[in-house]
Amino acid sequence: MSEYKRILFSGGITLGPVAPLLSVAHKLQKKYPDWVFHFVGTRCGIERAVVEKEGLIYHAIPSAKLRRYMSIHTLLDFFNFACALVVALFLLLRIRPQVLISAGSSVSVPLHWIARVLHMPTLIHQQDVKPGLANRLMKHGATRITVACPESVRFFNADKTVCIGNPVREELKAEPVYARATLKLEENVPVILFMGGGTGALHINRLVEKLLPQLTPVAQVIHLTGKDKSNIPPQAHYRSYDFLDAEGMRLMYAAADVVVTRAGFSTITELSYLGKAAVLIPIPGSHQEANARYCEEHGAARAVYNVSRPGMVAPLLIDLLKSPEQQTQLAAAMHNLLPRDAAQKMADIVEELVG
Repeated sequence: MSEYKRILFSGGITLGPVAPLLSVAHKLQKKYPDWVFHFVGTRCGIERAVVEKEGLIYHAIPSAKLRRYMSIHTLLDFFNFACALVVALFLLLRIRPQVLISAGSSVSVPLHWIARVLHMPTLIHQQDVKPGLANRLMKHGATRITVACPESVRFFNADKTVCIGNPVREELKAEPVYARATLKLEENVPVILFMGGGTGALHINRLVEKLLPQLTPVAQVIHLTGKDKSNIPPQAHYRSYDFLDAEGMRLMYAAADVVVTRAGFSTITELSYLGKAAVLIPIPGSHQEANARYCEEHGAARAVYNVSRPGMVAPLLIDLLKSPEQQTQLAAAMHNLLPRDAAQKMADIVEELVG
């Protein structure tokens, strides 16, 4: 199987659908250096720089938002989707991949629809507990389906679906002592890491601003804001970053005692792999609420569903910081939340599909 093969991944808009695919690509790149790996994303998405840094050939196609409601923008979305189908057709005919692999994202849908017409093998991966619209639109034509949680199998055809966990980069781990020394953090003051996802989250940024007076006297706060999404001034025990590369995230995770973040499943997977105590703040009314409840039900995280009442968050965090036993319990449950070696399992399925 070492002869020339072309593998096509797709995803984007956020890094959520991208991170697990890059983990799988990394496995395959090491085993098959002669294979050519392509990635289809959005024209202006944050994923482009991340993907190209990993050595994949990047292609952009139009992205149409998959709205669940009627709006004046819906007609434009239909036009964009039609354009995306045409671009996907020419792209697939030009690349002719042995397999197309996606983990959700609206940018993947036209590719999978065209791949089905062209009888190309496809693999979709379901990260979140409940499938989003993109995977629901792609599942009927998929050759194989993988899911992160056993509870998700029921949403798909059981004959072609397998639970493998969620792929994650093994290089994410670092020693806490080394991380704190590298970041020049105080050794005996606990660290809270706030994240809003790869593109930041305005609501979490506003929450951090309100919480700082209560948190900085007892903890060091590291804040991943997203580009141009926060204006919190510099102050003692607080530092912020617009965006962090893989090495930066590795150090931040290792240094943190508690992580406060949205409940996207890529992030939950990283927390599980590393065994971190976490407080999850899901996007209201989204699939993230099911993710957060899944973690809560397994004793793997605390969750806050209403950030409009920040007065509830500070006592929760301070209580966690004062209780190493709670941190240890949450971290252990989080570590046991998901099956291991998902990237290798998914890479094995890709090899089967390539033939």
